[in-house]
Amino acid sequence: MKWFSDALYWLSNGLLLPTLLGLAWLFARALWLAGETYQRRLARRPHGEALRAGGVGADTQAVIDAAKSLQPSTLPVAASLAALVEHRGSPARRNRILAEYEVAADLDLAPARTLTRLGPLLGLMGTLIPLGPALLGLASGDVKSLVQNVQVAFATTVVGLVAGAIGFMITQARQRWHAEDLMLLEFASDLFEEQPGAAP
Repeated sequence: MKWFSDALYWLSNGLLLPTLLGLAWLFARALWLAGETYQRRLARRPHGEALRAGGVGADTQAVIDAAKSLQPSTLPVAASLAALVEHRGSPARRNRILAEYEVAADLDLAPARTLTRLGPLLGLMGTLIPLGPALLGLASGDVKSLVQNVQVAFATTVVGLVAGAIGFMITQARQRWHAEDLMLLEFASDLFEEQPGAAP
């Protein structure tokens, strides 16, 4: 039985380097997504009025004007809104556009959700793996080994939690934006159903 426990011990120690590399990649990815999300927030700010074209008092022409004013290169919802305007006479195509937007929104949220889940998980792995060598160092009186392994354990915990926290904040922001955009698209689709004869 001892050989089996030793094999597991060496296997867990062998996972330390992949865990550290994974944490470094997740942290870099978190910083990249944070910058991308901030740029998207800046891009949405000038178009706030157009994005609110789905207000209760809006009509079909207001939605069409909003679709013309939005830039697809900076706002993903602009392409979906323009497609709704183009196919406003076809309920089947409008439903397909809405479904495609929901799928695209879910894909857009996937990286941030991955950070939220994998960040703390890898941080926990990076905490537990060095504890074995640290305890061995403590038992043998090797204080230097103990300190080094505990330092790695604490550092991985912090990095993992920070990556997870960034992922959580990005997920919250993007979910809110996608909910607002989907509300606009659904309102536009319903409005085209009520007023099919509006001018382009």
